[in-house]
Amino acid sequence: MYIPMTPFYIKKEDAREVVRWQRTHLMIVLVAVALVLGLMSMVVYPRLQALYLDFGMTPPVVTQSFPRVSLGFGVGMLLMLARVISTPPDYSRIDAITKKYKAGEMIKTRELMSPQTEWLAMAVLLAMVGYIVMALIMPIYDLTSQI
Repeated sequence: MYIPMTPFYIKKEDAREVVRWQRTHLMIVLVAVALVLGLMSMVVYPRLQALYLDFGMTPPVVTQSFPRVSLGFGVGMLLMLARVISTPPDYSRIDAITKKYKAGEMIKTRELMSPQTEWLAMAVLLAMVGYIVMALIMPIYDLTSQI
């Protein structure tokens, strides 16, 4: 697995930076998802509702539920962010891995990173993109194809 901006091999002394980088990456993803949801709720959703009213149609159920679902997801993202920020990094796994290496020896970054955190962030991001497509993008496409 290639990790951008993180070298493939690092020195033993820099191993803790991998944990910090992974936490920072997760925080950026959570903030970005919350911002996108807020933007979609405040800008796109009201305009989509107005379009449906102009055409005298009712929006799909998934579109009607968008404000509540996006609020729930947004609050969930912010709670996860608060948890990540409030809990100190757990270096015990990193320390156990680096114990077997000598000072200055190179370690694979892949060995140090926790894939569960990366998969969790990607799963949340994928779920939100899928929901936005189903709730906002597809209804826009349906409206424009009827004109």
